[in-house]
Amino acid sequence: MKITIPGHAFVLLCSLCLTARAETPQMMTVQGLIHEQRTDVKSLGSWNAPGDPFYVVEIAGGDAKNVPRHLVLLPTEQVSTQNLQKFAGHSVALKGYFSVGERPATPLASITEQVPVEPKWEGSPQGQWANTGWQVMGRGSGFVMQAIATAPSITMTIPGAVVDYEWAHASSRLALLVVDGRQQGRVMVIDAGQTTPVAEFTIPQAYRPRCFAWLGDDAGFLLAMAKPEHEDDVVEDNFYRYTFAGRQFETVYQDIERQFAHVFSIEVDQGSMFWAAASVGEGHSDLAVYQDARTVLMTDVYPGSIAPLFWQGHHLWAVTEAYLEFGFTRNERARHPHFNTLQYPERDWGDVVAYRIDPATQQSVRGKTEMAALQAALDMSHDHRYRAGLTRTESSAILTIVPQAPK
Repeated sequence: MKITIPGHAFVLLCSLCLTARAETPQMMTVQGLIHEQRTDVKSLGSWNAPGDPFYVVEIAGGDAKNVPRHLVLLPTEQVSTQNLQKFAGHSVALKGYFSVGERPATPLASITEQVPVEPKWEGSPQGQWANTGWQVMGRGSGFVMQAIATAPSITMTIPGAVVDYEWAHASSRLALLVVDGRQQGRVMVIDAGQTTPVAEFTIPQAYRPRCFAWLGDDAGFLLAMAKPEHEDDVVEDNFYRYTFAGRQFETVYQDIERQFAHVFSIEVDQGSMFWAAASVGEGHSDLAVYQDARTVLMTDVYPGSIAPLFWQGHHLWAVTEAYLEFGFTRNERARHPHFNTLQYPERDWGDVVAYRIDPATQQSVRGKTEMAALQAALDMSHDHRYRAGLTRTESSAILTIVPQAPK
């Protein structure tokens, strides 16, 4: 890649920051996300690459100073390329030192291929420096690795009560719905690997948030909130859409068919218009599945309970005491020719079983996944790189984000 003189700003900054070479390497620790890249795209990364593919760390922490945010990783006997392949896509802690590489001996005027260049500085006897032209940038610049490990967990104390929390569909971002002692709600968005929220917005004081879910495209949230006129009023929860672009709460789905007044869980599918809402009234819970504003199915699991977990492959995982394989309502189950109440007695309340609900065919199949595995899936980011854990106290919550070891 040949960099022309008008576009040298970035290269000039890099050269000014990284020209000093220490006689003894200065060891440092960096934390960040490992990316795999190829050399078929010309870039500063591919110019410095030790092979194809090569690996880059996107720095998110550590004690590195005056180094680029994206560093090419240079393998060593201690940390080989095969080690890096295992950690691709994972957050890691790296120990090593920065190397500026070596400048090719061939003069720039004799090079016919596209190469990155930087200013050539020469000093006068009077101690003044002047730009005397251009030269090929050093090659092999990067972070020389001495050790690698999964990044340590991140712990944050969040004031207030965490009402709900959920991972995004297609990124390592975790959103938390928090309510303080004055019933003021807010939503925090945390990028795993960072210690400060990347986004935060306050819910207007008049609203009482119950639960929320990421929109299918991760562009915002669908929330269930009540808006009482007086402090002790009991009113129906309504649905609101908030987008990062619009930055306002839009009332949605006002005319959809509903079961109960209070919504306690929302799950939105990615890549379709399906979403689910579980509501409760007088101690009884039920589930409704919608395709945008169209009602797809509604359950009747009395005297049991039901709760949605998450969407997977456009199927909704839910737990309930009812035998959903024979119908979503009591009437459907009673009419099913293979449903025998002697063979299938009512399960005790709390003796829940997981089902996969297909809204397209309106069929439900009992899942073979253990409950512990389903709970673990709830806490895991979509790419299985991070696991979230929450410990609640009277006035706050302790959030722990644990990077997962590569498999």
